[in-house]
Amino acid sequence: MAPVLPWIVLFCYVGTLGGLLVALTYEENKGSSYLYYCLTALNGLIALYVIVEAICALVVRAIFPPHKVSRSAKHSNKPNETLIVPFAVYSSTCIIAAYLPNEKDLIVDTVNHFLNAVDWPCAHAIVLAYNTPHDLTVENQLQQIALSSAGRFQVLRVPDSKSKAENVNHALSLLANKNSQTHIVSVFDADHRPYPDAITQVISTLHQFEVSAKKKSKHKSAVCVQGRCIIRNGGQTIITRIIEPEFDMIYNIFHVGFNALHGHGLFGGSNGHWRAPALSALLMDDTMLTEDIDLSVRALANDMHIIYDHRVRSSEEAPTTLAAYVKQRQRWAQGWFQITLHRSFWAIRSTKSIGMKFGMVMFLIFRELSFHFNTLLTIQVIIGLVRNPSINNYIWIAAGTFGFLFIVILLSVQNKLNGILFCLVYLLYSYLQIYIVLISEVKEFLAIAKWKVTKRTVPNKIQRENNESQVALVEIP
Repeated sequence: MAPVLPWIVLFCYVGTLGGLLVALTYEENKGSSYLYYCLTALNGLIALYVIVEAICALVVRAIFPPHKVSRSAKHSNKPNETLIVPFAVYSSTCIIAAYLPNEKDLIVDTVNHFLNAVDWPCAHAIVLAYNTPHDLTVENQLQQIALSSAGRFQVLRVPDSKSKAENVNHALSLLANKNSQTHIVSVFDADHRPYPDAITQVISTLHQFEVSAKKKSKHKSAVCVQGRCIIRNGGQTIITRIIEPEFDMIYNIFHVGFNALHGHGLFGGSNGHWRAPALSALLMDDTMLTEDIDLSVRALANDMHIIYDHRVRSSEEAPTTLAAYVKQRQRWAQGWFQITLHRSFWAIRSTKSIGMKFGMVMFLIFRELSFHFNTLLTIQVIIGLVRNPSINNYIWIAAGTFGFLFIVILLSVQNKLNGILFCLVYLLYSYLQIYIVLISEVKEFLAIAKWKVTKRTVPNKIQRENNESQVALVEIP
């Protein structure tokens, strides 16, 4: 009965909304008009916020395009000033979190990438923190790699772990017990492969903010740099072709725009690079389905500065089937809803700046409510079109917002053909997102919070080589 119950509750919820709106609009009355215009105004506010974010993102990316950073220097914001970065004084630890049965076919390639393809500018260590319910043959292969890595790579099987958060926290506790002198802890998922210059760019950015904070008391030193994630298998299936431009939109528009508007970024769970003391103090909450966003909210509420740098790049693999996609997004949506319920008002009270308070309201509370606003408006627009088939104000607002976003998306995406496909299916895709969010909220209220693994589909050798060469050679906008 449990799998069917959320569907029944969701059907009753939408049916009740539809019935109320039909009753309100059966005869023209002020109540239905007020409701319609209130919902239109709220959606207009969200649309305006998205447009402002997009404009800010375009400006920032035009001023600071992706580029390879020199090991010896990085240019500061002042055109005639060169900032020397002392890479030798830094040390870095990369934690790769994995659920090994699911990622056993790709983990060796990932580890070899970290060992051989990343340009390390400082002392470093790579820790694979994983959990598995049973022994696997790939574990022996990983141990052999560790033995031949001259201490650069460590394999850490986490006992009794059932989540990424527990794996990362266990690795952090071992670093603390060893009195490790590491300065930066980078967190990656098992399918992630950072670009060769990623760590160099991270250290350069953190050092720049540190120097700026010392010179100007109002500037804060950053505790985390969140990088950009790029889909590596965008040409594998129709699902990955749609997800690839979506990720370009998320990381090229929304992350950049949020950082520009509010002066803070968000930790996205992977390709995030933390100052070790800050991450060790916060740790990850293993009761949250989206431990990354929870960590971001707690960091910002504690007045810690997270920044987004789109020049810190890493590639990852998208779900290749609709079923895998829906499972992944349901977990994300339920995790966001958990944080909105349990953290949002505390975070808004705790955050000091007015701009960041507004940001918390928008990306937690308004984000969650927007799916309900759109559900209500869609029902009301359908009823209105049946009664009086004419274009109304909401359709004009939606058309204008979508038209602007389509232009921005096409300017920001890596693959223009996939970008056009994404624009063509955007409306249908948006309603799929609404369904996923609503069913996830119902599951949270019903206390159905089972963590579902996103199945990894490993491409064959030729396809994998084509994906990697495409990511490596194409100039990412």
